Formats: sequence, C-alpha cells, structure tokens
Amino acid sequence: MAGPPERKLFWYIVIASVPGSIVGKLLEDKAEAAFRAPLIVASALGAFAIVFYLIDRRAGRKRNLQSLGLIDSVAIGISQAAAIIPGVSRSGATIACGLGMGLDRESSAKFSFLLSAPIIFGATILKLGDIAKMAGADGGFSLLLGFAVSAATGLLAIHYLLGYIKKHTFNIFIVYRILLSLAVFSIFFTRK
Repeated sequence: MAGPPERKLFWYIVIASVPGSIVGKLLEDKAEAAFRAPLIVASALGAFAIVFYLIDRRAGRKRNLQSLGLIDSVAIGISQAAAIIPGVSRSGATIACGLGMGLDRESSAKFSFLLSAPIIFGATILKLGDIAKMAGADGGFSLLLGFAVSAATGLLAIHYLLGYIKKHTFNIFIVYRILLSLAVFSIFFTRK
C-alpha cells in the first residue's frame, strides 16, 4: 500500500478492525452465555499465558511499525477475534500475533493500542442508548466526566506500558495470567 506512513497505518488499522468486528457482532450473544463458564475462563487465561510466553521467547522482533504490511494487519485483525473468549485478552492476542509476525515488542503494542480505538468507539456507539438510559436525565455530566477520566487514565497507562516494554519482557503479564488462572481454578474446585 503506497502513501505516507500515517495514511498506510490508518488503512491497516481499518483493515485489521474488520475481522474482530464481524466475529464480535456475530457471536456477541453466544459468547455472553456459552463462554462465561469459570473453567473456560481459567483455561483460556492459563493457555494464553503459555502461548504468549512461547511467542515472546521465539519471535524475531526485528521489524518496526513502518514495516507492517497488509498480511500482518489481516493476521493481527483475525487474532483480535479470539478475544471473544473470556480469558483471552484482546490486546494480548494482538500483541502476541504482532510478535509472531516479527514485529518488535513496542511496535506490536503500539499497533494493538491503535487497533483498540475503532473497537472501543464502535462498541460505545452500539451501547450508547443503554448507557444514556443508565445515566438518566441527571447523569449526563457524570457520564462525560467518567469518559474523560477513563480516557486520560487509559492514555497514561498506555504511555507507561510502552515505556516499560522498551526495557522489559512481558513476563509480569504472563505470571499475572497464570496466577489468575490458578485462582479461578482454585475457587471453582473449592467452593463446593
């Protein structure tokens, strides 16, 4: 795809958004019911931690964001659809796929975060009516304030995360997922 890098990146984000949007819309109701079982969530948390660990260890990580191509963006977009299963992180799936395609950690994370914008925007638009009903007539200001605070904290978190992964591996997130998986399994099997 020719053109300035920013335009090319914009179109790759648009292209990568399509698979996740389609799968999300088609399976939204089924996923809410079928995939919410604690054993599925715990299994997905643990299994994806192992997959993420292996990809992070074996990936080439030699390419930057400017080297991203059409095949990369389609593959990353398809990986985003795996997040329909609770316990599979959308950002984790897209970062892992980017690493698997040879992108460096920072480029994988940046593309993942940029890719989240259309999904979050689209989901917000689809749920706007429900959000407005919940906020009520008096909740407009609170709703806007909550949106502004969440946007600011989200951008701040992304900034610090990108700084962190320039110098560190994803091990802390992998360990977190394994511990959370073990906790869910433990609660499930000991609550009887």
